Amino acid sequence: MHIKTEGATAKITNWNPRTERHGEQEIMAGDIDIRTNQPVEVLEQIVVDKADFKTFLYKNNGEVKAFCLKPFQFHREFKDMELAFLNEDDEVMLSVHASKVRNFVAEVEAGHRVILKFQAQIEVDRDESGEIHELETLQGISFELCEAGKQTDIEEAAA
Repeated sequence: MHIKTEGATAKITNWNPRTERHGEQEIMAGDIDIRTNQPVEVLEQIVVDKADFKTFLYKNNGEVKAFCLKPFQFHREFKDMELAFLNEDDEVMLSVHASKVRNFVAEVEAGHRVILKFQAQIEVDRDESGEIHELETLQGISFELCEAGKQTDIEEAAA
């Protein structure tokens, strides 16, 4: 899976930092909820049941619906992902490991787009937690989400 925003079309809707105990060691972690406006094609990377997806998104004649009365929940979980927040020049400001990405919800938008919401469980240090809190105050952010260890824009920018 690979999702990248087109400009500052995302928002952090909730940041819940916490300390987790891993054996004798305590580490900083947290849940981050993100809302983004994406082309409908991004959903094909997330959906498991294609029949339900097509019913949700398309009319009988194959056109994308203008709106839906209820959101569509995707019961899918991705593990071992990288989540990078990008500046206006598409450069990585902050990159964190997401042990799980889940709780996907989509709502049809006009113009062949969807509002996509999801939650990532991430591991951070204190500085990164503060940076996420600052990002949470912004009206729009850019991000990239991809599988950890894959050659992506995130890894290229970090090199």
